[in-house]
Amino acid sequence: MIEHGAASPSRIIVDDAALARALAAWCADRAPDLEERVEPFDARLLAAPPDGRQRLFDLRDLDAEIETLLGTRVPLSGGGSLVIERTEAMTVVDVNAGERGNPLDVNLEAAAEIARQLRLRNAGGIVVVDFVNMRNRGDAERLLAALSRAVEDDPAQTQVYGLSKLGLVEMTRARRGTALMDLLGSGRAAAAEE
Repeated sequence: MIEHGAASPSRIIVDDAALARALAAWCADRAPDLEERVEPFDARLLAAPPDGRQRLFDLRDLDAEIETLLGTRVPLSGGGSLVIERTEAMTVVDVNAGERGNPLDVNLEAAAEIARQLRLRNAGGIVVVDFVNMRNRGDAERLLAALSRAVEDDPAQTQVYGLSKLGLVEMTRARRGTALMDLLGSGRAAAAEE
């Protein structure tokens, strides 16, 4: 991750003490600056049950987060949602407004989440986004600026090209490594859709 431009982690918490020791040994050999940051998970420090048997993934609900990343629907806090579909040729994102009335507000929230989802999913290549329709040209320009700012810190080169004649936002994101869906397998993704 760091090789691809991600910030160096301040801590690396490992759910298993033996695995934490093995990772620290690996870091000592290959990434010495990370060795001191490896910590075994201590459930007592995170308000876990007294027996300390709760998993780190359970406390942070990471399994649900992974399932969301493997699924196509991503809820937005304002009631809208994203539908993200990956095809052979491109990634397509549809923004749904939900109950919210102001298209610009929905789209601005969606722009930030789209940038986040592309990074987390390690999606690369052509990306086409169908935002909620806006009548005001100034709002469209504001949205494009917000999307450009949202992808600015992406370690993979990402370019927002603007609106097509159909009102779709066209962008590209450099392919770097393997997409999350390919790493975790399509079987798990199919389960996430159910």
